[in-house]
Amino acid sequence: MSDSSTSSESASSDEEQILLNDYEHEVPKNRNYVENTVVLYSEQEFISHFRISRNVYNDLVEKFRNSDYFSEEGNGPDGNIGAAHSVLIFLWFAAHQTASFRDVADRFDITISSLFRITNKVIRFLSSMSADVIKWPNEEEQERIEEYFLEKGFPGVIGAIDGTHIKIDKPSDDPDSYLNRKHFFSIQVQVVCDHEKRIRDVFLGYPGSVHDSRAFRASPLSTTLAEKCGPINDIFEYEVIGNDENIPDIVEPQGIGEDQADDRDGVIMRDNVARMLFQRR
Repeated sequence: MSDSSTSSESASSDEEQILLNDYEHEVPKNRNYVENTVVLYSEQEFISHFRISRNVYNDLVEKFRNSDYFSEEGNGPDGNIGAAHSVLIFLWFAAHQTASFRDVADRFDITISSLFRITNKVIRFLSSMSADVIKWPNEEEQERIEEYFLEKGFPGVIGAIDGTHIKIDKPSDDPDSYLNRKHFFSIQVQVVCDHEKRIRDVFLGYPGSVHDSRAFRASPLSTTLAEKCGPINDIFEYEVIGNDENIPDIVEPQGIGEDQADDRDGVIMRDNVARMLFQRR
């Protein structure tokens, strides 16, 4: 994206500002929140606060601890912050959109500068895992996913595609291009997920004002989807279901009625079905 260098400069500037503002002074903090409270959470409570199960959390901690991104040294005035604590801090930060840096730092009894360093480390660690985690379903997985959608009345479907927006602060450079139709500044994200809400493909980076269909045309998926769905005698064996905002308006119905669906390049479009899957709680 053309905004990558600007984003990098902005992130660097934000870090400098946070470190400058993180002067030492006494503020009320939660003492031993992890040791005294988190350990008492039920599985459901843990998921509600951190958005993943304890088993997934423990697996992430082990992988983070053994990665090049983790070091117990160099965490600043808070001393050594372990891998388990670091991952919990990041998960809370990521799961609570309305929480400020100060809110999260106070909850975990650390400084804002330590919080900034920890979140950056964990973000880089998770990003490094993306190619191993976000994968198009293999043949066996496709059959299992198709069985689920078939039961719901959508034969041949192996995924759902939809778009969402990541809210951002107002950019200093070309802010209008980031103002989406819901009137907040954002970055676009296009996601394909399966019946278990596992992400199978992701494309992001376009400013919020860009239409979903344009983002789809620019994504690698627009040129690889036909191959991923496996053509057989010019008929797609599998398809991806999506809302009509996800692919170009020039799509025309083929054989199953304009009021039901449009079909092109392995994409079926039926109103709200994909969105219902994405928003399912």
